[in-house]
Amino acid sequence: MSRRNRCNQFSSNGSISEEGTSSSKRGEEKILSGRCFCGQGVVLLQSGTLTNPGRWFVRFPLWKTMDCKYFVWVDEIDGGWEGLARALVRKNQDSSCGNHEVNVTGQRREIQENSVKILLKIGKLQGKIRTIRSWIITIF
Repeated sequence: MSRRNRCNQFSSNGSISEEGTSSSKRGEEKILSGRCFCGQGVVLLQSGTLTNPGRWFVRFPLWKTMDCKYFVWVDEIDGGWEGLARALVRKNQDSSCGNHEVNVTGQRREIQENSVKILLKIGKLQGKIRTIRSWIITIF
């Protein structure tokens, strides 16, 4: 199943959510991971509509350019604002760990490349030493 299809089908708890309106019932438990199903981080916004003035919600950040309908009201998230805060902290920790893993992987690759370069230089130097030794032997 593609990223696009997964985002279209479910909101944070598996209930369908389309066109900026939540189709789930109030009071139904929703757990927020801080990420959309396609892996993007969600954004926190405040409603400016007549039907939900000032009501806070989270949604997929690229909803205009991608066909993702990920949407949930903050007051319907399990734990409310505290649940949102926990999810965002967890998301930031996960992305921080991911960044460190990328850095470590890059450093490993760089170390391996440098090791190969050093081994090649050692091989060249050993060849030069052999050449110099043979000259010394022929001279004496």
